[in-house]
Amino acid sequence: MSAVFGYWSRSGNRKPLPVLKKMASSLSHKGKETAGLKAFPEIGLGNRLFLSTPESYFETLPLETSDGLILTYDGRIDNREDLIEMIGIDTCCDHNRPITDADIIIHAFRKWGKDSFGKLIGDFAIVIWDQKDKRLHCVVDPMGYRPIFYSVLDKGDFIFASEIKALLASKLFHPKPNELFVAQYLLATPLKNDHTGYSNIKKISPGHYLCVTEENLQNVSFYSFNNVKSVYFKRNNEYADAFKSLFVKAVTSRLRCNKDVGIALSGGLDSSSICSVAQAYTNKEIHTFSAIFPNLPDEERKLIDERDYVCLLLKKYPALAKCFIRCDTLSPLQHIDFMLKHIDNLFWGVNLYISLALYRAAKEKGITVFLNGLDGDTVVSHGLELFPDYLFKGKWYKMAKNFKMYCSFCNINALNPINWWKLVLAPIIKPILGKIYTEFYYENLKLLSKDLKTNCQLKQLLRDNLHTFKNSHLYHVEAISSPVFPYVLEIENQLASSVGIELRSPFLDRRLIEFCLGIPVDEKLQQGRSRFVLREAMRGFLPSKIRLRYSKGNLGVNFARNFLEKDVKRLHILKYINHIKPFVNPAHTNNLPQDIAKTTRYGLNNPLQQLQNIIRIFQLEVLGRWLHKLDE
Repeated sequence: MSAVFGYWSRSGNRKPLPVLKKMASSLSHKGKETAGLKAFPEIGLGNRLFLSTPESYFETLPLETSDGLILTYDGRIDNREDLIEMIGIDTCCDHNRPITDADIIIHAFRKWGKDSFGKLIGDFAIVIWDQKDKRLHCVVDPMGYRPIFYSVLDKGDFIFASEIKALLASKLFHPKPNELFVAQYLLATPLKNDHTGYSNIKKISPGHYLCVTEENLQNVSFYSFNNVKSVYFKRNNEYADAFKSLFVKAVTSRLRCNKDVGIALSGGLDSSSICSVAQAYTNKEIHTFSAIFPNLPDEERKLIDERDYVCLLLKKYPALAKCFIRCDTLSPLQHIDFMLKHIDNLFWGVNLYISLALYRAAKEKGITVFLNGLDGDTVVSHGLELFPDYLFKGKWYKMAKNFKMYCSFCNINALNPINWWKLVLAPIIKPILGKIYTEFYYENLKLLSKDLKTNCQLKQLLRDNLHTFKNSHLYHVEAISSPVFPYVLEIENQLASSVGIELRSPFLDRRLIEFCLGIPVDEKLQQGRSRFVLREAMRGFLPSKIRLRYSKGNLGVNFARNFLEKDVKRLHILKYINHIKPFVNPAHTNNLPQDIAKTTRYGLNNPLQQLQNIIRIFQLEVLGRWLHKLDE
């Protein structure tokens, strides 16, 4: 949760230090009261250091070395022991203090140069200024967990930071809305990793580094999940054993901190697995935080309430400290002004208000490091790509047998043609149809104005974004490499850091992702059980009722009801209608008052029936407020 920032006056027209001070002030929530600054006549680097690991207490950033390297860094290196041994760094450091992550990064860069970036495992944003070569290296980890935003100003000056607000605080340029980002926001479909809501601000893509010289910028990939090696074992149980070993490593490496740890516990497979492993492998006190919804109508509460599963895990691990947060009293727009202040980009996370409630509850307990289960579903994979994969390979009997077992496990009808379509045929046919009938595939496309679609050449972009099914492995790689991940991480991390919380996500450990991508698809779906390797690895850790659970709580119930009951009166959308008109189809803006009234009238009786309309109104409300803020 630390922050990096800096400014290179490549034109030589402006001194860096005054710019750095403005940027540092805007990032005060990210770390120490006093920001670390290192300024020279043309370039300056800064750091807001958040003390979240035992070694961080011995770090001084930016770090300047005797051979002309300057490092500023945000993150956590997880393969410390391996790197220390490979580099022989223990002979290079002051033995009166521990080896810091900054020590490891600098010595790795000295030994391997740019090749060192791919050897680092963890969540990191690294910036290294080489004074001799006059090169600036800006590096972002393969999942984009710690972002770096940047802008190239008039006359070529370069400015970067961990959050967009620091770039805006410099007052060196006027931000402009990015039409393509607004379009993908309205479509709820991230299309590009390097785009932001501002046309003159970009973001370094995951697994890339930006090499900045006096003449140009070079964007280079140092890691890709496309190159993951296949993993094969002779016996089934070996996959579960290997997964368990890596998962324990992923969790325990994220427990490296000086204080107690908080974990979001929903009662689902992912969060319960993290809690159980954390409790089994650390002496720290683990605090769990769970959202509850006791006052929803009975029929709606049944769809969202997971407290029985939470209590089942707490019974197995009585040492876990529990905290239940009433979220049925909260609504999506209740803290919208706070969110817009701290989240720089447009956001469509309709359940962010629940995340904020958990982070605030954790902060009240003195927690600064908070683990979550994001996004175990995608990383481990439900293995449903097995069905189209077997269809492609002509393994029709095996496909039908596995389909029948899966339907039995999930309690759905194996004879229903709709289930055959969704699970077997749709992954193959829908992308093909989407390339031909784009308006049909992307339902929200009709929400966009004609000018927006034309200016962004949106239909062609959307067609290019659709990947036809080739095999189960590539299907999983494409899911992991989706721009959705870095976008969600950016939003969640900014929200958490706004209240002094550092997020960590064990399922996004690179070693674990590589393993899950490398194993055969029938280790992801076996005996009708999705996420098979995780379920097997958690034998003995989880109660069977949780380990074999296939259902999930539907948070849309609380979102829809409380939006209608509490947030309709908070809507400013009609006040900001002129801001959104250039981006939205007039058919929607002209009928907006009637749509809101109709959605409210019918939705209160059955909120889920109106969920899509409510989400659309929420999106337009956030867009209007964000654009208004941009104009201020």
